[in-house]
Amino acid sequence: MWWSFLLACSNSGLGKPPPVGTGDTGPPAAAEDCPWVGTWQLSSFKCGTFEHDPFWQNYTGASMAITQNATSGCDVVATVTSSTCTQTEDWDFGAPLGTEVDVTRNGVTACDPAGCTLEIGTCAAGANGYATTTLVIDDSLGDLVAKGLVAELGVNCPLDVVTTWSAAR
Repeated sequence: MWWSFLLACSNSGLGKPPPVGTGDTGPPAAAEDCPWVGTWQLSSFKCGTFEHDPFWQNYTGASMAITQNATSGCDVVATVTSSTCTQTEDWDFGAPLGTEVDVTRNGVTACDPAGCTLEIGTCAAGANGYATTTLVIDDSLGDLVAKGLVAELGVNCPLDVVTTWSAAR
């Protein structure tokens, strides 16, 4: 009898490295589980817990258009706008595991006008590509609250950049 219990535990995933190490032997989240399909507008930009005024002095806004992707989870077209420049980037969000989300920033896809300048530098196609990182995106209150998602826009912010994205109306 104890032998069958031992076999069951040996196949549970316990003690194995993540993502298997949770002990959950059910199927992984389906890639089409993108819970945030829609358009989201940046509504708050904070340095730690404080509103970060330099962002709003340099930029007029930001948005994310999120669509379903059967392979990666979510396709994201992110746009940051200043009074003289619009920069568009391509991102991928993996299907969330709780509030943890694998984020891949594939880089800038468009600059309008071409070669325009933002506070962080000249907009250039292919720039801002980053390896996949795991970030926290909390949607428990209806908005998306993300830590570190656009940290490079937090000029002179020594703390975590925390952004809130509200569904576009």
